[in-house]
Amino acid sequence: MARFARVHVGWSLVDTGEAGHDTVIEATFAADGANGLIYIQSAAGVDLTSFATGNLVFDLRLPAGATHGITYKVDCGFPCTSGEQELTGIVPGEWQTFEIPVSTLVSGGLELDKVNTGIVIFPTWDQQQGVSFELDNVRWEVGEPGGGGAGESGEIYIDSALAPWSLWDCCGGSTFTEVEDADPAYGTVAEFSYNGIGTVNGFEASTPVDVNAFAGGTLEFDVHLVSGPDSGGTGTWWLKLEGPGASWAAEIPLTRSTEGIDPPVGAWQHYTVPLDTLIDAGMSLDDVTLVMIFPTWATGAGVVVRYDNVKFVAPPAP
Repeated sequence: MARFARVHVGWSLVDTGEAGHDTVIEATFAADGANGLIYIQSAAGVDLTSFATGNLVFDLRLPAGATHGITYKVDCGFPCTSGEQELTGIVPGEWQTFEIPVSTLVSGGLELDKVNTGIVIFPTWDQQQGVSFELDNVRWEVGEPGGGGAGESGEIYIDSALAPWSLWDCCGGSTFTEVEDADPAYGTVAEFSYNGIGTVNGFEASTPVDVNAFAGGTLEFDVHLVSGPDSGGTGTWWLKLEGPGASWAAEIPLTRSTEGIDPPVGAWQHYTVPLDTLIDAGMSLDDVTLVMIFPTWATGAGVVVRYDNVKFVAPPAP
């Protein structure tokens, strides 16, 4: 059932007369200084784990000339939530279809086995006065087997985490988000900010990923050390991969990459790591569940680092 928070929010079902958008939800927000939101909720938690490699999909149209942003999230029983995330690339006046990888929702904290609001959506807080939007064709779509994740394409993070991968921190020593990098060649990137507590972080797969198809190839990624540790310098950086339940682990310093250096401060640095190097360090190609990039334990206070284009790459054809 659809619900709408506070009398600040009004809604109606509108027949647009447009193909593909016959009857839509039109949400309006009063010019009363208040804030509110719209959500579609079930009476009890729903198990959506079968959508782990899929997408939350919906159509949205803002009025022409609109300047407010749109925020969305998915909840799984308070305080469980995906966390609020901003829609990007909105073009006012046009119907647009947005596909949100479920892996992105999971990376924000969503627990798929007890989802009770399939979507929560609202204009940016404190920018809601007198605005409106139309919403249609809201659905969850099942992904392909394997989700197009690293087991097939090799890609882990390219502008967003690709199923079954999500952003991850082990121990509360960093927070993570996605931001738009100033360099248009990178676009949306993963950003980790360290608070000084010992931690490792990176990317976690919801199911083990078989990367045997990339045997003889490389693990490659781009790193931008926005700010180095408070202690100065860049610190010593590590790459670590693990299997399910830490059944195996392979850890090497980034200086063992082809590039042979730690990340410089203030610039993007590409890294190429032969899988054979990781296999020698203990990696199994059968079941990868964690890919971690991090400074030496408990030395990261003040570090802000970004990652993009994280992927397994097959060797060149003979």
